Amino acid sequence: MRWLLWKDYRHNRPVLIGGSLALLLPYLIALCIIWWGKAHHSPLNWQEAVLVACVHSSFLSGITVVVFGGNAIAGERVDRSAEFLFALPASRKKLLASKLLLALSAASVFWLANLALLRGLLLAVPSVFSTGAFRAVPDILATLAMAELTAFCVSWLMTSFIDSPTFAVLAGLLTPVVSLWAVGLFAYLLDPAAIEAFFRFWWRFWWTVTCLVVSPLCFAIGTWHYLRRVEP
Repeated sequence: MRWLLWKDYRHNRPVLIGGSLALLLPYLIALCIIWWGKAHHSPLNWQEAVLVACVHSSFLSGITVVVFGGNAIAGERVDRSAEFLFALPASRKKLLASKLLLALSAASVFWLANLALLRGLLLAVPSVFSTGAFRAVPDILATLAMAELTAFCVSWLMTSFIDSPTFAVLAGLLTPVVSLWAVGLFAYLLDPAAIEAFFRFWWRFWWTVTCLVVSPLCFAIGTWHYLRRVEP
C-alpha cells in the first residue's frame, strides 16, 4: 500500500504543490497588505484581512482537491500508466483506496490549516466574529465545503468514465453552480412571486439537500464503474 501512495503522490505532485501554494498565497498577500498599512499608517483592520485570506485560501485549495479528483484516474490513461498498474498484482480496490486516501489527506491538511488559523484568531480576538461581515464567515466556509465535496464527487464520476482530466475537472467545478441554478429555476416554476424570498432564505437549504443527494450518488457510480471496468 505504501508504494501505491508514493506512486499516486508522484503522479499528482504538481497538483499537490499547486494546492500548497494556493493555501499559502492568500495569507502572504494579506501579510503584505497588513505590512503596507502599518508602514503608511493606514487604518487597516488586520483581522478582516486574515479572514478574507482564509476564505480565499479555502476556495483555492478546494479547487486543487477537485483537480486531484479529476486527474486521479483519467490522468493515468493519458500518460499510459494505467496499463502498467493493471498488470501488477495489486487489486483495483487497493488502487482505489490509495487514490482516495491521498485525496482525503490533502483535503484534511488544507481545511485543518485554515480552521486552525481561524481558531487561533478567535482565541486572540474573541469578538472578531460577533460584528459585521465576520458573522458570515462560518456560513461561507460551510458553503465552500459543500461545493468542494460535490465538485470532487462529480469529477470522480467523470474521471472513471472519460479519458480527459480537463473535462472531468470542469464538470466537477460547474456542478455546484448548475445545481444552484436548477434549484432556483425549479423554485421559480413553482411560484414566480416567491423567488426573491427563496434566494433570501431558502436557497442554501435546498441547494445543500441537492448536493447531498448528488455527491454520494456520483461517488458511488464512479467507484463502481472503476472497480467493474474491464479495460484500464
